[in-house]
Amino acid sequence: MNLNTKLGFKPVAFGVLPKDPSFWAGCTACRNHDILARTNGTYCLCTGMVFEPKKKKPTETDVVG
Repeated sequence: MNLNTKLGFKPVAFGVLPKDPSFWAGCTACRNHDILARTNGTYCLCTGMVFEPKKKKPTETDVVG
């Protein structure tokens, strides 16, 4: 999880994650998928994470003038 945090991911509650079935389709191969399915996607032993990229500082080449 430390590496994911360094890459810009942030742990969140499962209620914050997308509700789109195509998002959750990636979890079907997980050994904890039965827990996720039984709780209708509200609880799992895994950590839910969202990507929040770090904002880069504008450089001189980014400024249009």
